[in-house]
Parts: sequence; C-alpha cells; structure tokens
Amino acid sequence: MKIRWNNMIQDHSITNLRVSILGSLLFIIIVTIMACTKESHKSQLISNGAIKEISAEEQTGKKEIEENTKDNGKIYTYSSDFLNSTEGVKFQAATWRFAKAFFCSDKDEMKKYLKDGVEVKPYEKDVFLDIEYLILKWSLDNILAEDRIGASYQFHLEGEDSDTYLSLSMEKVDGEWKVASYGLEK
Repeated sequence: MKIRWNNMIQDHSITNLRVSILGSLLFIIIVTIMACTKESHKSQLISNGAIKEISAEEQTGKKEIEENTKDNGKIYTYSSDFLNSTEGVKFQAATWRFAKAFFCSDKDEMKKYLKDGVEVKPYEKDVFLDIEYLILKWSLDNILAEDRIGASYQFHLEGEDSDTYLSLSMEKVDGEWKVASYGLEK
C-alpha cells in the first residue's frame, strides 16, 4: 500500500509540473504578443481585405477640438469635459429653461433667455406635457467659439409619427448663456 501511495504522489507531481510549465509558457507567449502590439499602430481589416491604419483619434473614439474652446485655460478634449465644466452646466441649464418656456408657450419666461433683439415666438400652444421625450443634441464640433455653441433638442410629441428638432444658437452675453436664434425643423 505504501508503494502504491508513493507512486500516486509521484504521478501527481509530474502532472503538476507539466501543468505549471505549460501555464508559464502560455503566460510568456501572451505577454510577448501584447508587448509587440503598439497602441498607436493598431489596424483593422476593411471589406476588400486591405489593412487600414487606425488613428489615435479613432482608437479612443474621442476627438480633440480647437484651441478656442477653453474653460479657465483648459481645452475641451471630450464632450464630458465641457458638460461637467461650470460653463457646460450653465449652458445646459439655459437651454433647458428656454426649451421648457418655448414648449409651454410662456413668452415672459422665454424673454429671460433670449438675446436682446431676438423675436419671441413660442410654440403655438402649450405642448410641454405632450412631449414623450426631449433630448439635448450637440457635439464638440458645435462649439463654434468660446462664447458660441450650436445645439438642438430632439423631441417627440404624442400622436406624431416622427421627431422634430428645436435648433438653438447660444451665445454668452455678460456671463450668461442666451439664445441668439432658434427654430423648428422636422
């Protein structure tokens, strides 16, 4: 019995050694492959079988923007950089308040958010409660300058078969975001 037990232990030791060596080799191969791949030289196969070099911008899915889009000297590299900045929050609040006043047909409230000289033309009737969804749409490309941004609200009214857009051109006037122009698009 003692001999049999020793044989079993020796067989397991050899098996464990083989598994350890195989695992180590596999780990070394994976690390070597990963080390040989540089992030800046990624490529992708395109439909005709050719290999296309992918830029760093495409790899991250994020886009840098021009020097003129700054908040306290910082460049907005990502959408969230602007949205989470003080200016971004003020911008979102102003667009929301104007849109709500517009859809509620509240001329007095709309005037608070319009740039001087812009005509007050609310939605023809109060439809705010009939809106199924209202989504602010914009991108870093819409930041036209430090104090000008284009945006739109995509919305869907109950009973309609398609979405409509409230386009907004926002400008910063005396430290506050104001609507410089607006209009509806189907």
